[in-house]
Amino acid sequence: MDLFNNPMVEAAKKSMTPEQLEEYKRVGEYMYNNDVYKVSEIGSKVKQPENSDLILYATQSLKSGGSPHDLSGSELRALIDVYGDNWYERFGFTQSEVPKPAIQLVTTEDARADILKQKKYNKRRRNK
Repeated sequence: MDLFNNPMVEAAKKSMTPEQLEEYKRVGEYMYNNDVYKVSEIGSKVKQPENSDLILYATQSLKSGGSPHDLSGSELRALIDVYGDNWYERFGFTQSEVPKPAIQLVTTEDARADILKQKKYNKRRRNK
């Protein structure tokens, strides 16, 4: 069956009024000839999920018998942020059954402490 010689398409065209055919033609011309439409279609971006969406998905998955290992890193991070480090207990898991998220958030204080520690280490190396 050829895309342009399709009996279903021909039957649909025959069942349309001249006004409907004209409307389809106008929409098609707009879609394929209008640069604004092309830019808006090509330039659209996927929205990043919010924490509330991640929590809803993760909790439903775990309540439905899903494994914590099936959750993404961002879902694990969201569970930790909302329910704390022992979030897994809420769903009947033990610490050994739960993966650690690959990305750990660092607080400003932790970052400063690491920078100071690195400075002291570098000073000692230069003074030797």
